[in-house]
Amino acid sequence: TGTLLGPTLVVTAAHCTAGNRADLRVVFAPTLENVPADRLRGVAAISRPDPPPDAASRKAFNNPGDIALIALDAPAPPDAGFARLTDDPVAGDYAIAGYGATSELAAPNADGKRQLGFDRVLRSATLALTLKDGVLVGDQSGGRGVCTGDSGGPAFRAEGDIIRVSGVLIGVSNSRSATDFCRGKAWYVPIARWGDWLVTAAKSLGVSLR
Repeated sequence: TGTLLGPTLVVTAAHCTAGNRADLRVVFAPTLENVPADRLRGVAAISRPDPPPDAASRKAFNNPGDIALIALDAPAPPDAGFARLTDDPVAGDYAIAGYGATSELAAPNADGKRQLGFDRVLRSATLALTLKDGVLVGDQSGGRGVCTGDSGGPAFRAEGDIIRVSGVLIGVSNSRSATDFCRGKAWYVPIARWGDWLVTAAKSLGVSLR
């Protein structure tokens, strides 16, 4: 999952950009199934920051350096809207979105499945986030939230027609004894932490964020 910031610029989690760049595709559709060719874009370039000092003491699910910018090989479809980044993370409710599952079970269910609801359809919900130890964290124990496949998705607020993104999803976590790993914590990279890098990296990719 990612967020479009301009005709050719997407922000996402760095781990979502792993692998061969030539194999990556960016989808502009509400579902990941049977996507028409004109709703797909390739990746021309990727920019990732150097790991911050505190990343060495973190797990993969709450790595504060897990952010990246993608330059598309062609402009997004003309009906795609652009979000704006905000460097002012404020505790409270945020809209969240992604294409991921609804549950990641610790053990297979009666049907032999661990991932539930992974029908590759874009979903959204609301989650309260607070800033803790350099990352935004939300408690998902009370119900729906983000899950496997949602990494890179935004935490945002809508102001009329303007979408302001404050965080990028790193991952989720729960205790080892939990039955559903997606009913624990959700962890987001704060845009505020990487504001200067995002502007510089976007410029190197040919896009101005200011």
